[in-house]
Amino acid sequence: MTNLVCKIELNKNKGHGVTVTVFNKDDNITQTCTLNGTTIITTCEGQSSKSEIKQTEDSIFLTSEKGSVTVKCKDFVIDAETINCKSSKETAHQSSTTYEVTSTQDMTLKTNTTLSATAASIEASSQKAAVEAQSLSMSGTQTKLEGKLTADIEGLAIKVKGPRIDIGG
Repeated sequence: MTNLVCKIELNKNKGHGVTVTVFNKDDNITQTCTLNGTTIITTCEGQSSKSEIKQTEDSIFLTSEKGSVTVKCKDFVIDAETINCKSSKETAHQSSTTYEVTSTQDMTLKTNTTLSATAASIEASSQKAAVEAQSLSMSGTQTKLEGKLTADIEGLAIKVKGPRIDIGG
C-alpha cells in the first residue's frame, strides 16, 4: 500500500495563498498545487523529471522536462491571433481523412534543402503560375504541354528529338 504524506498550507500573505502537497514515499513523487491569488501552479515531480502547469489570468504554460504533453479529445480547436509552432527535431502532421491548409492571404512554404511531394494525383490551378529553376525537368509516360490560346517555347537552343515527331497545324 502506498504511503502518502498530505499537507495543506494556508497563508493569507500576498504571494502565498493555499498550497496542497501530496508526497508519495514509495515512488518518491511529490504533487503540489498552489493558488496564490495571481497564479495557479500544479507540479508533479519525481526523481528524474518534473512537469508543471502554470496558469495566470492571461496565460497557461505547460512544461514537461523529459516526458510529453498529449491532448486526446473528439474535437480540438485553436482560435488565436498568432500561432507559432517550433520543434528542435522532426515534426509530423497526419490526418486519417482529408487534410486542408487554407489562407485568406499570401502563403509561403520554405525549406533550406529538398522539398518533396508525393501523391496518387497532383492538381494545381491558378490565375498565373511561374516556375523558375537552374535546371527544370518534366517526364512522364505521356506528357502534354498545352496552351488554350497560345503556347510559346523560347530559348537560346531548342532541341526536339524522338523516334517519331509530328508537327501539325
